[in-house]
Amino acid sequence: MKSQNMKLSIFSILTFLLVWLSQQGVDATRVSKKMQNRPASRQLKERFYPTYGESMPNSLQYRNRKTSTIFNVKNFGAKGDGTTDDTKAFQATWLAACKLDASTMVVPKGSIFLIKPISFAGPNCGSNIIFQLDGKIIAPKKSGSWESGLLWWIEFTKLNGITIRGSGVVDGQGSGWWSESGSKPTAIRFYGSSDVTVTGITIQNSQQTHLKFDNCQSVQVFGITVSSPGDSPNTDGIHLQNSQDVTIHSSKLACGDDCVSIQTGCSGINIENVDCGPGHGISIGSLGKDKTVACVSNITVSNTKIHDTLTGVRIKTWQGGSGSVQGVTFSNIQVSKVKTPIIIDQYYCDGGNCKNDTSAVAVSGVSYQNIRGTYTQNPVRFACSDSLPCTDVTLDTIQLQQVQAGYDDSGLLTNDTESGLKEPKPKTSTRICSNVKPKEPLFKLSNMKSQKMNISIFSILTFVLVWLSQQCVDAATDVKHKKHHSGARVMKETFYPKFGESRPTSFQYRKTSTIFNVRHFGAKGDGTTDDTKAFQAAWLAACKLEASTMVVPKGSVFLVKPISFSGSNCKSNIVFQVNFTYSRSHYTKTLSLFGIKSLQLNLLVLQLDGKIIAPKKSASWPSGLRQWLEFTKLNGITIRGTGVIDGQGSGWWTTESGIKPTAVRFYGSSDVTVTGITIQNSQQTHLKFDNCESVQVFGITVSSPGDSPNTDGIHLQNSQDVSIQSSKLACGDDCVSIQTGCSGVNIQNVDCGPGHGISIGSLGKDHTVACVSNITVRDTKIHGTMTGVRIKTWQGGLGSVKGVTFANIQISEVQTPIIIDQFYCGGSKCHSNKTSAVAVSGISYKNIRGTYTKSPVRFACSDSVPCTGVSLDTIQLQPAPYIGVGAPFCSNIYGQVKTSTTPRISCLMVAKPSKRYAQSNYDSCQY
Repeated sequence: MKSQNMKLSIFSILTFLLVWLSQQGVDATRVSKKMQNRPASRQLKERFYPTYGESMPNSLQYRNRKTSTIFNVKNFGAKGDGTTDDTKAFQATWLAACKLDASTMVVPKGSIFLIKPISFAGPNCGSNIIFQLDGKIIAPKKSGSWESGLLWWIEFTKLNGITIRGSGVVDGQGSGWWSESGSKPTAIRFYGSSDVTVTGITIQNSQQTHLKFDNCQSVQVFGITVSSPGDSPNTDGIHLQNSQDVTIHSSKLACGDDCVSIQTGCSGINIENVDCGPGHGISIGSLGKDKTVACVSNITVSNTKIHDTLTGVRIKTWQGGSGSVQGVTFSNIQVSKVKTPIIIDQYYCDGGNCKNDTSAVAVSGVSYQNIRGTYTQNPVRFACSDSLPCTDVTLDTIQLQQVQAGYDDSGLLTNDTESGLKEPKPKTSTRICSNVKPKEPLFKLSNMKSQKMNISIFSILTFVLVWLSQQCVDAATDVKHKKHHSGARVMKETFYPKFGESRPTSFQYRKTSTIFNVRHFGAKGDGTTDDTKAFQAAWLAACKLEASTMVVPKGSVFLVKPISFSGSNCKSNIVFQVNFTYSRSHYTKTLSLFGIKSLQLNLLVLQLDGKIIAPKKSASWPSGLRQWLEFTKLNGITIRGTGVIDGQGSGWWTTESGIKPTAVRFYGSSDVTVTGITIQNSQQTHLKFDNCESVQVFGITVSSPGDSPNTDGIHLQNSQDVSIQSSKLACGDDCVSIQTGCSGVNIQNVDCGPGHGISIGSLGKDHTVACVSNITVRDTKIHGTMTGVRIKTWQGGLGSVKGVTFANIQISEVQTPIIIDQFYCGGSKCHSNKTSAVAVSGISYKNIRGTYTKSPVRFACSDSVPCTGVSLDTIQLQPAPYIGVGAPFCSNIYGQVKTSTTPRISCLMVAKPSKRYAQSNYDSCQY
């Protein structure tokens, strides 16, 4: 190949790689609020659980049960005084409950029950048993009270359909065991069971592992807390072994070993929205000890926070083993003060003297995406076997910064005290991996020998990754002399200048980066003075500079009239910040290498602690104005913090008719982030995105009374690539309203209620064309609302709604949880029926459970354009207490029911409808 062509090829490869990396950057998802701070969770428990000792009413018969009897352990002799041995009473209660399907064994609140090792066993028990734990169960402190060699304390074995739920505590009182050697008991163990649910409870201070699943299938763990000191030995949070189809989400795991440990025989494991730390992180392994065969596949860890741990996400295998680990995804992980965030270690040895062996457990198909935060020793360790290297490993948007000096910038540990592996430190700082291969092919070039091409690509990739990792730590060099400060203090001084000052030259990732405090522009912040002009002046100053920050400080209340923060002439990546305090780390870099001028890595979360209020009287507003705070035509705008935006809208709700202002509106903007803030009591909609792209909303609160009219929480219109996560939305209308022109919308881990639920529509009013596609709502709680998940369209419209997924939705006292309504009328008088309609197709409902107050399901579809491709999977909807059973309603709907449902939904048609109308509707939308 000619020399000139060779240079151009390598340049093209490097250019493509850098651009591709830059495009992958997305803000790390944040962990939701602590479980104990969720009043909705407590409300849910109160609604679902009957009084102790009473039978559940017929209207609340879960899982189609014919009988439902509750057995209280106190009725079987349990004292609950914390000193009397209540083991026999628990055993007697279980034997009684075990005889019936869907029975409930109750451990009541306000009592402490001392229990010795006990087994709640099947397989001759009834199915779908509930273990209602609201009290506290404690173990004997002294190991002498235990049988010799016993490896569990509370065991559930060979059961089909077992649920442990409640607000109670299981306390292993294990501190006396932690200094002893050898294997110790597991606090709670499930063996050979299926359809297992553990939710709401706290497990603490276990002797060894807190919660173990062995040979189990279809396991759901959510909303639990595991708690033991970070130095308690071998106290894994959750241990999985030979188990399949396991979901762990929305839980806090703090322990002395792995937060989650995944062993051989596991597949189909999904870990999501977990807070892990302290401990050893989330681990696959160790695998292959003593030359055993280990098989692990299809593991996903996402949207998770890991802090103050030994490792972050880790795969560890012993030399000499065999088998494989494959199909593993780690995505959207926030790490903080983790010793080594990313590890693959095929030389794991657990502190012993291990001999080299050529065989190994194969590791392949491992994906790391959007992993961000800080480490204390090394960012990445890939120590893979010489004979069986790690293959198909992908790295996408990895942003890891050191928080203290003294790290090894090679990325490979020189002395791993946990594994016992000792290796010489590499001679150069370019070595970050050992025997790990990226997913191939990354590029395809012709006319070059295969071996040389592979070396060239690997060298380029290695160089780029090393270069990026070293750029992430340059700020640390400025603070090494400040050893008397804590790590947080050092970061604060380095990252954040005082208000109004420029960032120091050594930290100017852009040419200028200035913070503008509204008080420096004349804002009083006394709650009565009009601070609108000061806000406008601060904005105009900030708008002129790229990556500027506008600060609304803590401890003040700013009265602001309608204002527009615009526009097309502003620089990008502006921060609108209320107060400026260190909470998380953020910076923005602009690189220039080989002609690549703008590879930007945005990492920081904004902090809002002040309060902005609107004028109470509508007379203070210009006539016809439809927004209060507007952000328009901006590229890269972030609102962040813990502050409050208060519309003070109660005066509008009863006295004003017609359209009222939106509290916060974004128009024609891209790369938008809103996080941490509270928006309350809006005049009408709280937060609106119109004609926007690349929107991230997470960790916000929307609050207005359930009877405040038309106060949508979040309203989306003509917007694409929108993510709404980990937020609490309480309002008087739709928690989220999705209108025409929206696609690529992901709503996850949202608490919705009161309000009207989460709605697509209304669409097609006044014969308009409406197009909505690729919408996902999952892992969400909806309570005390008019509807749950709803699609609503007007007669006479055109267009389509397609590709919609509603999954893992918890419903509580919702009038009608599932609705498709193609005859929506909005309370007005609708004219005669129309033959045209917005087509609805490809709608999936999966794992939707809870209680309704009116009817469970309503599918009212058009005669001429029926709903098609609708699927129902694991729908369990029961009437709320003392509410009569409602029947599903179906009209002109085609699809399939994949599993049995409660109530039975048998009205979906399986034949295909005529395509005469539907095709014309789809043609009007250009996806």
